[in-house]
Amino acid sequence: MLAFWLGNVLYNIYLHPLCSYPGPWYTRASVLPFAYWLATGELTNVARWIHDQYGDSVRIAPNKLSFIQSQAWQEIHGEIAEMCLSKPAWSAKCALKAIARKRRKRGLTKIQASIWQGKTVHPQLCAHIQVIPCSINS
Repeated sequence: MLAFWLGNVLYNIYLHPLCSYPGPWYTRASVLPFAYWLATGELTNVARWIHDQYGDSVRIAPNKLSFIQSQAWQEIHGEIAEMCLSKPAWSAKCALKAIARKRRKRGLTKIQASIWQGKTVHPQLCAHIQVIPCSINS
């Protein structure tokens, strides 16, 4: 068991596809620091500190990168990023559109699109959608 854990840590630090990105050794080795910071609400403060120490693009967990420049956001998310970044604050509508863009082939995209356009959504369907606020026209 110890050999497996040690092998996983060494793989994450030296052989992982993201190993070229800088960051503290403990964030590159294990997801536990990231999970702890996320659970305690300190993730944004720690991420800022890591960016101050290591630069604009950093590795905050074995499979997670953090980018501090807005250009990266635009390159990753395309035209949706331009719309979201032009608003004064991050909105749930932009977040849902970004997620829908990634999941275009799934059925929820049509439901989300009808909600964004203010179209009627069946009340029984709204009962099953807990994350998305439904606007129902009577």
